[in-house]
Amino acid sequence: MFGPGPLSGLALALSLSGEAAQAVSWEAPLECPEPGEFEARVRELVRSEGLEVLLQGREFEAAAVVAANAGTGWRAWLRLRDGAFEATHELEGGDCSVLASRVAAVVATTLDPFAFAVELERTVEVEASVAVAAIEVFPLPEPRVQRPRPRAPELEPEPPPERAPEPRAQRPSAPAEVRAVRERPERERPERGRWQAVVVLGAGAALNRFDGPNAALVGELGAQRGLLRLSLEASGQLGGRFRLARDPNVGGDLRGWSVGPRGCLVPAWKSLSVPVCAALGAGQVRAEGVGVQSSQVERGAWVWLGPEVGLSWAPIPSLAVLARVGLPLNLRRPSFSVESPDGSYAMPLVSGQAILGLELRLPAPD
Repeated sequence: MFGPGPLSGLALALSLSGEAAQAVSWEAPLECPEPGEFEARVRELVRSEGLEVLLQGREFEAAAVVAANAGTGWRAWLRLRDGAFEATHELEGGDCSVLASRVAAVVATTLDPFAFAVELERTVEVEASVAVAAIEVFPLPEPRVQRPRPRAPELEPEPPPERAPEPRAQRPSAPAEVRAVRERPERERPERGRWQAVVVLGAGAALNRFDGPNAALVGELGAQRGLLRLSLEASGQLGGRFRLARDPNVGGDLRGWSVGPRGCLVPAWKSLSVPVCAALGAGQVRAEGVGVQSSQVERGAWVWLGPEVGLSWAPIPSLAVLARVGLPLNLRRPSFSVESPDGSYAMPLVSGQAILGLELRLPAPD
């Protein structure tokens, strides 16, 4: 919808390419430019191809309505449709002729984005000719040669009187202990990113691996560079057992061992570090019958995989106290059975382990 109020004036509709719906219309009061003048302004702004060439094969409509705006001059409503594209513009101006030129510019740029190329070239040519005409050449005055004025002879200043040398203040000599500390050569710092050996020895307890808690021993040998640590760990399980529920004197004594790799990320802050590891182990469990008529020894394969997290504190750079816990998942679980009376045991799927030990780091970092 366009602006309210009755409008007087003339309307122009240009139909091009036969019966195609292509039109440019201008509806304004008598004080404003006529439709023919508005059409001429649109034609002046488009390129040399002409308005008919630009509208050929296009469904284009432009309808402009102008009405007096109380207190501010004139207001124009412009509706554009170019195929599927539709847009509505609202423009204001104190002078209706200037407003008509602005509406014509919007219509022209919708028809041809390069509508002002010709006007821009003309403006540049006119400005260039004016600039060239405005340049005037004036002869430069010859420079005057100034003769140097005679300078008075400079008098040599008298040398200042010699001063007696001031006695130098002697610093008190430092004690022998301080001099020894200063003269002690600094230790060579290891290169950044250098590999260092890591040795771990620890002991602890395992839970839910056998019927009750059992002792555990671990030993680890590896290398660390930055945050990454790679190592090989060997562990032993001691003091394990299982007993039949109906007869606590019948069952078996268990012990086992495993060997496997470990990969850790070890972030550190000052003297504290937190190793977060993934460990894999493979070994076997040995069972010996207890309270049975014929005691025998059996062995079963054992494979486990699980995460571990720890905390280490280094009072000195080369030695740290380590505490860590793990939650291994027993992938290959050994099982044993007894006869007379009959009973059996199978290792649980998930078990736990806690270790406290010492960590030796070689060479010691600064």
